[in-house]
Amino acid sequence: MQRKLHLALLVLAFFLLDAREASSRVVADPLLDAIIEHESRGRAGAIGGLDGQCIGLGQICLHTYAACQIKDSHDPEHPAYDFENPACLAQKQRLLDPTENLRVAAESLRSWKQLCKRTVGHAGAREIVFGYAGADGRGTHCGYRQRTQGASGRRRGWVPVKTPRVVREILDLYEHRVRRSHYRKWQRPRRSIHD
Repeated sequence: MQRKLHLALLVLAFFLLDAREASSRVVADPLLDAIIEHESRGRAGAIGGLDGQCIGLGQICLHTYAACQIKDSHDPEHPAYDFENPACLAQKQRLLDPTENLRVAAESLRSWKQLCKRTVGHAGAREIVFGYAGADGRGTHCGYRQRTQGASGRRRGWVPVKTPRVVREILDLYEHRVRRSHYRKWQRPRRSIHD
């Protein structure tokens, strides 16, 4: 199963990138591989999480798409959702395509990396997974909360919060893949999205 997933990622790479870079870019991403293994067990047609609204290999959630949201004039901060409207169903079909789903998952990882770097000052695998897995709670960003000082409540730096089980599971898969020589053998020297 794992071998088939790696082959699928390599084939995807040839479609998304030129042939010279394909084997070094996609196959060499152990974090994306770990997320796919944890979220969908490598099944491209997986539908689960949050009442069946998370789709495909990377379990991309439909509620993040404007096509599935109904703007509520009473509460603009918390939109209602319509997962049965034609635009949302079309988005669901696009996400069931493994190539599109992997592209969206990789883009989401890059976006979380940028956001974590900008907010908490660094973006390692832990911080990225916190965001991707939706593990951030109220008042936390990328697995950190702001430390306040004294009665004034002035904010002083960031303090890590307890790592939830889902994040630990993904990080364990990631660390296992990094230790395997398979990734090191294929990876050419370059900055990954996790640096």
